[in-house]
Amino acid sequence: MKKLLFLAIVSTLTLTAGAQGLEVRLKGGINIQNSNLSGKEISTLPHFGVSAGVRISTFGIYGELMYSTHEDINGSTTLDYVIPSLQVRFYTYRFMYVEAGVSYAMMSEEFSGGFLENVDKEAGYYVGLGASFRKFELGVRTASLPVTNIQISAAYRF
Repeated sequence: MKKLLFLAIVSTLTLTAGAQGLEVRLKGGINIQNSNLSGKEISTLPHFGVSAGVRISTFGIYGELMYSTHEDINGSTTLDYVIPSLQVRFYTYRFMYVEAGVSYAMMSEEFSGGFLENVDKEAGYYVGLGASFRKFELGVRTASLPVTNIQISAAYRF
């Protein structure tokens, strides 16, 4: 699964590099999830990354690489993940879109010396919607990994 997802993302980015409609974005935002810490009901933690792909009329396909922080199940600490994703978008109106994708989360502290060893990894999915205004985008999605959360993101499109 990991090799297939990696191959799909690299292929998407390679194919879109020569395309006329290449879109590259810097993204950032917060993850909102139920908190297990005493005294807190919800936890808000950051995520950021880059996205690249191609849009053809009302359809787009994108590869995404995010660094995301989540609270662990016990609420005792936060865990950092590197999450490559592959997504499709359908633009319903001129500036609105609906998106869906698959992701593969890997704990970031396992990236020592360029090798992955005994990685805590998990495949998941997400769905969301958003709006695009010239060079800026605002989006919200629900994601199933590494824990179920809501992601609110802003992006700048180059």
